[in-house]
Amino acid sequence: LKLQFLYFIGEGRAKGEGKEKGGPPPLPPNLPIMEEYKKKVEPKTKEEYAAMIREKQVRVVNMQKDQAAIFEFQVPFEAFMTEMGVKSKPNLYSAPFEIGNFVWKVLFTTDEQCLSVFLDNTHVKDAEPGWQCSCIFRFELKGADYGGHSDSYTFMPNKHNDRGYPKFHHLDRVARVLTPGEYNGETYDFFTIRVSVRDTQTQKNQELKEAGLIKQQTGCVGLRNQGATCYLNSFLQTLFHLPAVRAATYRLPGTVANRTSEKKANMAYQLAKLFYKMQTYQEPPRTTELTESFGWTKAEAFEQHDVQELARILLDNLETKMAGTPDEKTIRHLFMGKVRKFVKCRNLDYTSSRIDNFYDIQLQVKGCRYLSKSIEHELKQEELVGDNKYHCVDEDRGIDSKQDADMGLEFLVLPPVLVMHLRRFEYDLNTFQYDKINDCFEFPEHLDMEPYLRTVSGNVTSPAPHAAVGSDCTDDEWDRQLASSADQHYKLHSVLVHSGFMHGGHYHAYIAPGDGKSWYRFNDSVVTKVGKEAAVNDNYGGKHATRFWLEQSHKDTSAYMLVYIKKDRWDEIVNHLPCEIPPGLKQDFTAEDAAEAKIEQETKQAHLYNYYVPLRIPDVKAFVDSETGQLGLLPDGKKMSKSAIRVPKDTECTEDIISDALDSTKVLRMWPTTHSISLKSQQHGYPLPDVSLHSISEGRAKSVTPVFIVPEKPKGTPLENTTLVFIKEYRASQGRLFFKDALYLDPNQFVVDQIDGCEPYLEADRSLVQLPPNALPVEGAIYVVVCVSSPLHSPKGCFDPPPTEEEINKAENRIAMYGIDRSNVFCEGATLVKNCGSEEVHEAVRTLNHPAVRDKPPPPPTVTDYYRLVRVVSAAHFYPLSDTGKKIEGKSITLRVYGAWTPADVVKVLAPKAKWGPSKIRLWSLTQDRADQQFLDGTLSQLMPRMAQSAHNELGYELLDYPLSELEDSNMQELHLAFLSNKLKVVARPKFLIELTATVEEVLCIFRQKLFEKLPLDECPKPEEKLILVKTRNSRIEGVVKTSACFAIEARQCPDDCFRVELEPQPLAIDGVVPTNQIKLWMSLVELRDSVPYFHGAPFFLFVLEESTCQEVIIAARNFLCLRAELRNAKLYSTSGGRVGPRLDPDVKIQSVVADLKHEGRPPSLALETKKRVQYYTEKAIKIHN
Repeated sequence: LKLQFLYFIGEGRAKGEGKEKGGPPPLPPNLPIMEEYKKKVEPKTKEEYAAMIREKQVRVVNMQKDQAAIFEFQVPFEAFMTEMGVKSKPNLYSAPFEIGNFVWKVLFTTDEQCLSVFLDNTHVKDAEPGWQCSCIFRFELKGADYGGHSDSYTFMPNKHNDRGYPKFHHLDRVARVLTPGEYNGETYDFFTIRVSVRDTQTQKNQELKEAGLIKQQTGCVGLRNQGATCYLNSFLQTLFHLPAVRAATYRLPGTVANRTSEKKANMAYQLAKLFYKMQTYQEPPRTTELTESFGWTKAEAFEQHDVQELARILLDNLETKMAGTPDEKTIRHLFMGKVRKFVKCRNLDYTSSRIDNFYDIQLQVKGCRYLSKSIEHELKQEELVGDNKYHCVDEDRGIDSKQDADMGLEFLVLPPVLVMHLRRFEYDLNTFQYDKINDCFEFPEHLDMEPYLRTVSGNVTSPAPHAAVGSDCTDDEWDRQLASSADQHYKLHSVLVHSGFMHGGHYHAYIAPGDGKSWYRFNDSVVTKVGKEAAVNDNYGGKHATRFWLEQSHKDTSAYMLVYIKKDRWDEIVNHLPCEIPPGLKQDFTAEDAAEAKIEQETKQAHLYNYYVPLRIPDVKAFVDSETGQLGLLPDGKKMSKSAIRVPKDTECTEDIISDALDSTKVLRMWPTTHSISLKSQQHGYPLPDVSLHSISEGRAKSVTPVFIVPEKPKGTPLENTTLVFIKEYRASQGRLFFKDALYLDPNQFVVDQIDGCEPYLEADRSLVQLPPNALPVEGAIYVVVCVSSPLHSPKGCFDPPPTEEEINKAENRIAMYGIDRSNVFCEGATLVKNCGSEEVHEAVRTLNHPAVRDKPPPPPTVTDYYRLVRVVSAAHFYPLSDTGKKIEGKSITLRVYGAWTPADVVKVLAPKAKWGPSKIRLWSLTQDRADQQFLDGTLSQLMPRMAQSAHNELGYELLDYPLSELEDSNMQELHLAFLSNKLKVVARPKFLIELTATVEEVLCIFRQKLFEKLPLDECPKPEEKLILVKTRNSRIEGVVKTSACFAIEARQCPDDCFRVELEPQPLAIDGVVPTNQIKLWMSLVELRDSVPYFHGAPFFLFVLEESTCQEVIIAARNFLCLRAELRNAKLYSTSGGRVGPRLDPDVKIQSVVADLKHEGRPPSLALETKKRVQYYTEKAIKIHN
């Protein structure tokens, strides 16, 4: 059978079956078929050929579950070879056929060399906005020697109504698979095209219908996955099918007494609501409201977690919520057991013990094939002998010594619901990471725990009477009742299964609800009935045969958590307990369902309406942008949508509907704006003249169009001789634009005559047009006025007139005479004034701290200059940079910036916020949260071309100890060196300037001063400790730079990151004595992959004794790096440059190895082979905040 199977597979592959991708094999020479088919039969019309295709259409397979509908079409080859096929495309359509409530056609055509086939959806042309149809289709040429072509496509309005392959098959190849056939008494050659279509949209609807059928038949319903919440769905299904837990959840006070307040953050309420939906809905409900009540964000719904950790946290939270209620003991009675942990001395009559509670039992999988063996392994006593003796202390008996002892545990009380966690994830000391154990672990459906329970006699005087779960009996009475029960038999209720590996996978659950006779598989929203073999035996894990049966591999699907229920409590916990929803709670849930259904219905019909929010001029002024005068930061989109007026799109009376909704007694003049305000974004807007409300919102989804509502005159008054215009005012003293009002002007009089004392400009597309004196007002236009005479437009409470350029220069010269740095005026101005009694200095500081000088560049003198400046206006976030060039989160400064600003303009505004001199601030662009390139010249618009469209404009700034102007000095050099502590960690990276002629000794002296400024005193090097400059490259030491060397010469060929500063390593001291026979080694870490060395980590110096062996060197390096586990199996190699020499024998003396290296002219450089230490993925802890 095996050979026959392999022969079948091999034969199929030889024939080319199953090749989905790639084209056909090379074509043979062209066949003279075109002339042959021209002469064969008289050519026919397209209609005759189409009729022939319709008659030859065959439906092969009917639409069934999990299958595609397959049709075959016999197409006359002559249609593509006649004059009709040569001179014009045939464009032959098949007869319509229906799949998934959609009507389809197949289009056959040619491009003179190849056959073309397309799938056509007939609903696209007449579809409404929002309609779509997703499908997977496949075309095959019957008889061809290779497979067909498959594709998926979503048909939508305003898109192509067909999808297919323009070069499906070459016509020469089609000619080889022709079959003869008759039509109307004549013989034709046909080729057969097979088409299969699966409508995925219909498939989703079908799944929901099937879910409803399953609910009707079994009472089970699934849960929808939010992204990676399969672990949550699996455990929620387990809790739901424990009616004792479900009923207690319904009775929680948080779900009834406080049901009207803070429902979204009430975890008990949302859990009860979810259980209500699972109990009453026919379709899988969502868990979004429950996770939001946990305090989780949407991103946390895409993080994978451990289901056992979730179980512990969720049960603890429920038990806390039930405290002080009649059900406060329900969780403890169901899930809590007791275990006794003890240490018993062998040679003394002494036992130390304590009793702990447990909610689950953690069992080892590795090395234990059966559940019983794993339980015995947990109960097996551990011997404490030899170096691991137990320290016994008994003051009453005068005992204080180490004794041989046995340590173990024993079960005292087993809960009715016994949860077993299988430890399938363990830390591997060879790979230094957690791995999944897929070994076979068999567990029974029926489990007898009597052999593992401690004998009750001697501990319990008399059995307690039978009590129900959650009853008022004391904890001691409940424990006595469970421990004294004669029946300790359990039945398997749930199997929670994990598929995948350590850092990714999927959870699903197998549950036996009700009487426990039937098993169901709960895989998120899909619920299927399965047998015991699939629920239990198939989840043991272990190895299974591959499809070729030649080898076996481990399954990646295995049981991870088991839930057993005591047989004598099964009916009470699972089967016969009534689970009625309290009337008040049910009423709340029903009302919320109705509200959600209404919102869902409105969302579905949103594309049929336009939404308008009324904004009157006084209201608009409150939301006008203070910098640009534009209609800008309006209220939140969701808040605006609540007050929006909904108008059907097919109506022509939009203005009348809005007027009636506002119940206005006046005639309203309405102006839509250029941009809509969606629920997620807000944009600037301008009034649009001569544009109807209907046209501005046509075709939009649910978005809100702000509309200026301007009361005109009482109804019945004519509207002649009125022109509505909008006025903005430019104030040159503040460099700002203000939205003023909407005015009514006479259309027959000039604008300049109607606006006295002002010079008006016309705003058009964010540009200005100066008005001629005889300009008449334009309806709906925006006019910008500049005050030229009237004092009424002067701003109230403004600052003193800004100083002139001459006054600024005079002030700078004055503070320079007193030795005051210009950059310190902004952050230390007050201190300077106090310390200096000169009134001239007071006046100079006051001048330089004027807002026009301090906060921003001088305001543009004219409105034209202002518009040129604010062509791009945006908010930018400035992040301080760490020593490594990474942005520091949580300390950003947000500023309004203009695209025309230069670095000097930006620094002027940033300096007061950063409390640093502007001449000592360096700007950087950011890439992936790190400094990328300096911002030294140009403008912000050039640095960030998309700054106007982006809401995440980010720049980094660096606070220096020296002015940027000093960097331009050709005799100076900027250094950025790292300082390593004794534990090989970078503790500081100061930046400083040196002269090009500076020696290494001078560099280290300056470096020591910078460390005292940046580090705490206890972390700074002591005066007697010497600093050295180490040159490294690619995680290897190249040597220590001499202090007399010129640093600029040494660093000419190497960047700064090739140098590091550290304390000079000290020889070993043994009992306070420093032996003279020591060797200084240069050590590196290396990983060998296919004999190719990859150096990693930080290289280091290591002192060892001359008589040490290579194995002792490894131990010394292991202790020095504090990596005892990682370097337990490390190997030692000699290195030279980037090459690795032979492996060193562990018993060889290191003295001989170093002597050989010196003889070859190589430094004492060695390498430890170890795995590269990478940052493995670690899960975040699960937290339920509410």
